Amino acid sequence: MFQNVSLNSSLLLQSGLLSWSPGADDADGVTFTVQFRRFGEKRWQDVPSCVHIAAPPCDVSALVQEAKHGCVRLQVKGHRQGEESEAVEACRRRNDTCTPQVTLSALPGSLTVHLTRSHALWDKHADHAKHRVCVGPPERPEQSCAESLSSLTLSALDEGQTYCTTVQYTLHGKREGLPRCPVCQEPPRAAAGHFWVIPAVVLPGLVLGSIMAYFIIFHRDKVKRWLRPPPRPHSLSLPLEDALVCTPTEEHCSVITGFTELHQD
Repeated sequence: MFQNVSLNSSLLLQSGLLSWSPGADDADGVTFTVQFRRFGEKRWQDVPSCVHIAAPPCDVSALVQEAKHGCVRLQVKGHRQGEESEAVEACRRRNDTCTPQVTLSALPGSLTVHLTRSHALWDKHADHAKHRVCVGPPERPEQSCAESLSSLTLSALDEGQTYCTTVQYTLHGKREGLPRCPVCQEPPRAAAGHFWVIPAVVLPGLVLGSIMAYFIIFHRDKVKRWLRPPPRPHSLSLPLEDALVCTPTEEHCSVITGFTELHQD
């Protein structure tokens, strides 16, 4: 029925207008209904001034101002000839008090989603406030989703494939506020020379380790002798039975003619 439902962040901050782009198949007779769900609520309600309207925008400024923490979710449905389309949830292109701040960084085969705990929900609810992180191709950015308190890295990604992420706050496992509009990036391709870095570092280590293991196993005694500290110098002592001790009062002493060598291991 329609596509590209999005909340224009600059207008939201100034006048709270929700806008979207009708799909190519939307012909005359199609009308739209905007629904909202405030912080902590379980059911969607129609915005009274935006039921079966012919075209955007929809003024939701009062809803945002009244919502706790500014957390309000918005979605749009299309109607034509008694049929109703699936709801498409609005998103924001920039972070605010109830939309996460998201940045991406990529390495060959991996993508890191950088998040922060510095937001109003975490300040009040601590680790009960998390991020719902979804990733997928541009046409299906919510293909796979998981909850996380902080930044996370997605690995084993296909080369040449663009990946998009959407992030939304959760509280006790329930989504709150508007999600961040998809942020997309393609992980870079690994350079061919990079595959030689690991062997060039690991191979010398393996060779050195093999040499050390050989000496330890087959030349253990030699290794012990090499590692044994040098022996102490031989000490010389004089046997008391062969020596005459002179006292200060004596004027003549016998001459010592020899020493006995004692070995100390």
